[in-house]
Amino acid sequence: MLFIATLPKFTYISLFLKVFLLIPNFIFYNYCLYIALFSILYGSIIALYQINFKRLLAYGSMVHMGFILYSLSLCTPNGIAAAVFYLIIYIILIIFVFSFMFFLLEENDGNFFFIDDISRLYYLLNKNKLLSLFFAYIILSLAGLPFFIGFISK
Repeated sequence: MLFIATLPKFTYISLFLKVFLLIPNFIFYNYCLYIALFSILYGSIIALYQINFKRLLAYGSMVHMGFILYSLSLCTPNGIAAAVFYLIIYIILIIFVFSFMFFLLEENDGNFFFIDDISRLYYLLNKNKLLSLFFAYIILSLAGLPFFIGFISK
């Protein structure tokens, strides 16, 4: 799952960098800017109504790719450097999220089940305070709140 969540994003960004360098067309840049803004708005609105943790991560990923595409659509060296930095920070945070997901198992009658529902995370995180602090740091960093690494990259 981690492989599927991180490698295509890196590949998409490298493909966009090649296309941006080969096609110096301002219409293409504007088109990418509109796609980025639509991705950010649509992903943010749909992510508000999610109760499944995996779907929330998927729509959040859509928003993050919109931010990366937005900085690439500026077509400046600073924009490209910002996109690469943001992508590196995002991949590191997603690795931490997926490593945290190993702890999201619940035992029921001897069988282990993955906790998908966000409301059921409370019971698991209430048992382990260190795990809940680690998870809060990752989620707040992905959200881009100040004093976290996600804020610096955004």
